[in-house]
Amino acid sequence: MNRLVARFFGSWMLLLALSLVVLCCCSLAALNSRSMKQLSPIDEGVHLDYVDRASNLEISRTGDSMGQNSLRITACKGISLPGLVVPPCGPGPFVPAEFPGGGFQYEAQQPPLYYLATASLRPVVQFFAGTRDYTMSLRLTGAIWLAIGLIVLWFAGRKFEVDEWTLVGAIFVAGCAPNVIYYSSIVSNDAASILAGSIAALAIAPCIQSPPSRQRTFALFAVGFAVAMLKPMNVLPLGALALFLFVLQASQNPKWRDEPRRFFLQWLPGGGSLVAGGGVAVATWYLIYSHIGYVDPKTMPVFAGLAISGFPIATIFSQGSALLGLATDSAASPGLAQPSGVLFRVLTRALFLTAGLAGLLSVRRTWDQLLGLATMLVLIVGGIGISLVFWLSLKMDPGVGSRYGLPLVPLLVIVMAAHKGNRLRQLSIWGIGTGLFVTTLIGVT
Repeated sequence: MNRLVARFFGSWMLLLALSLVVLCCCSLAALNSRSMKQLSPIDEGVHLDYVDRASNLEISRTGDSMGQNSLRITACKGISLPGLVVPPCGPGPFVPAEFPGGGFQYEAQQPPLYYLATASLRPVVQFFAGTRDYTMSLRLTGAIWLAIGLIVLWFAGRKFEVDEWTLVGAIFVAGCAPNVIYYSSIVSNDAASILAGSIAALAIAPCIQSPPSRQRTFALFAVGFAVAMLKPMNVLPLGALALFLFVLQASQNPKWRDEPRRFFLQWLPGGGSLVAGGGVAVATWYLIYSHIGYVDPKTMPVFAGLAISGFPIATIFSQGSALLGLATDSAASPGLAQPSGVLFRVLTRALFLTAGLAGLLSVRRTWDQLLGLATMLVLIVGGIGISLVFWLSLKMDPGVGSRYGLPLVPLLVIVMAAHKGNRLRQLSIWGIGTGLFVTTLIGVT
């Protein structure tokens, strides 16, 4: 009887802790949205324009000019980039050519799923938040994306059977991390990155115990397709999870080298199906995007200004480290760059890297160490690969940012929470999460 009471009480305490963590993280995102008076230089105005078009069920095309509403918001709010000049605020009409980048809609290469979903969420957020500010109501949808992503991450972690309290603490760290907060505070399809990685992890978890059924194979393909349709960069967690499952199954079956074809066919319905769904989504959208565009994107001013000649091999390989700061290296707003938070930002970066690289020191690696190493490999290869794709497609300086690693944050959160009963790890994670929350809260209020 006492055990049942303790279990019931413990479950309610755990649920309360998770709810408070999600609420705290989303509050930081909302407060940071409010603290930013200007548009983010990470193309927020252009993403906002895409959402504006999506609210009218219009898909953006390469070569489109930004709409009058988006131009007015850009002119009246400005862009938080020193030296960048926009036309004066007024009733309009505005001339797109007078705006940075020629006023073109250059985010048309992104699939429309995030923008359609955000356009649907905006009126709901506007009603409950009681705001008439169009930009603010759109920014606040990022807190919704984050909340859903963190909740799905909880279920994914439980599917991996990690320690419950350590998992909540790791979610707290991730949800308060500068990159996560920043991109949940602006209008950008990076706001859905945590949800994308969490859904992929939740879908693949049952494949660790047993081969997937035919129905689950189709479901994995559909998950991979949907995740990549939120943003093509979301193929990174799909690749990491597929690689992890391949290595895990190989470690559990030492004779796989004797029958590689049979082993590959066993892996294909799980990891193969997940990554295939993402690949098909990217290929499908590329064909659509290329067909409906008006102009070659390389001719647009925003890309032409970054054009470089020759093959920048040194630049491309230097991008291999760009994604390693996936949780911390944000183009931070002033509130996230407070000196008081430097210690906890450094500790957070170290925590994620240590979780990912712990398997290098082990002879017999556990599943979490294999997942960490697969994630780190994809972060490095992904940084190089993204820069190579940018150069091949646009002949421009890649400038790969750490935000492209955001969908891999949930995988390292699950790795952090492994090893039940490690009280020192649990206390350290909770301590870093609390420090991040407090210092960030001070910065954004």
